[in-house]
Parts: sequence; structure tokens; C-alpha cells
Amino acid sequence: MILKKTILKEDIMITKDYLPNHPEIELYQDDTMLRINTDTMVLGEFLNIYRNDIVLDMGTNQGALLLYANLFHPKKLIGLEINPEGVSLAKKNMELNHIENAEIICGNIITYKNDPVDVIICNPPYFKTKEDNKGVNNFKAIAKHEGELTLKLLIDSIERNLKDNGTLYFLFLS
Repeated sequence: MILKKTILKEDIMITKDYLPNHPEIELYQDDTMLRINTDTMVLGEFLNIYRNDIVLDMGTNQGALLLYANLFHPKKLIGLEINPEGVSLAKKNMELNHIENAEIICGNIITYKNDPVDVIICNPPYFKTKEDNKGVNNFKAIAKHEGELTLKLLIDSIERNLKDNGTLYFLFLS
């Protein structure tokens, strides 16, 4: 990944970057939040989405997986993110890439319920870590470490929000 431009804003470092393997797709990343990584790239490159699909990314962060999903020109993209800063960044990334069929929602995966979608993408937090070992950065702790969002609650939410015969793209370390 090549760093293109860094913008210092209110003591927060925002980096303008691009999707791995897709230098034509730019995105902003906040250095205080979880940045795209190998998991993001592997999951994004594995997607196969149809034009009439409605796609929900649970825990969208800055919207990188939505940008990968958009390569298939789906009917609608929905990003669900608990962190308001992540919501703001995901919206900026949709605007940056001129994506008009995206809706970014600030909400909790545990309680989220809407019309079932065709595709769910999820790269959930999966490290089981003691509270005092999660570090001082709350944004990264929520994104990386299982806490309030357990695997069971995540599966319950997927079941509520995915259509029968829908497709789940899920990355989980067991």
C-alpha cells in the first residue's frame, strides 16, 4: 500500500490511500482507527455479488469492504458501524468514489434489524482478550477484540438480517 497524502486534522491523522489491488479506488483512513489489512483485502477479493443484490457490511469502519462490493455494481450498499467517526469516514469514502447507492448507518450489530438483505459481509472482532489487555485505543479494541459482541450475538444478527438463501461473506479466526 502506498501512502499518497496525509492530512492532519484536529490532532487526527487522516491518510488518503487506495484499496489493495485497486489503485483506482481511493479511500481515507484514520490512523487512530483500524486500517485496512490483509483480512480486508482477502475478504474483499473473495466477494462475488450480483447487480440486483442489496449488500450489508456489518462493522463497516471506513467502508473498505463496501468499496470492494461496489466493484460488482450492486443495487444498494448498506454499511453498519457503531463508531460515529467510522460512519463519518465511510460516508466520505462513498463520496470520494462517487457512490450514490450507499447508506451508512450508525448502529449496533447486536440490535440492528431491517429488511433482510441478499448479501452480508462481516469481518468481526474475534480476539478473546482480557479487558485490561485491549490497549488504550477504544476504536481499535472494539474492532479487534470480542467484547459485548459475542459470536452468538453476531450470528443471531446475521440470521435476522440475511434473506433465506442469502450469501454470507465472513472472516473468522477460530
